[in-house]
Amino acid sequence: MFSANSQTVMKKTILLLGIFASLIIWSGCEKIRPTVWMDYQETQCSDPWHGANSQTDTTEEKIKKFFKKEGVSIIEVEIEESSSENLITCFACHCSTIRTIKCKVKEKDIETLEAFGFQSH
Repeated sequence: MFSANSQTVMKKTILLLGIFASLIIWSGCEKIRPTVWMDYQETQCSDPWHGANSQTDTTEEKIKKFFKKEGVSIIEVEIEESSSENLITCFACHCSTIRTIKCKVKEKDIETLEAFGFQSH
């Protein structure tokens, strides 16, 4: 049969393989969750993240930091500019800019972003 020493080594090997397999399965679960793109029409200065964080942060960084505090991990941020032709100019804080902010998030975070004015595609 096996010596006591080889049995101990075999038990440790099996335990390590089990832990390793569990880590692979656990880390993969987060990646397979469905994601969705959500849109937000940027305003002149009344966006919830406006003025948040450092003045040197980009809009993308401000959005990610703001939602991280709300418990939402923003996977990706894209900012699209629409044509400014035939645009009525308004500079009040609540007025829209020509930029649409698009955020990719997990489906479980849709309601949180909707509460801040985002819309699903």
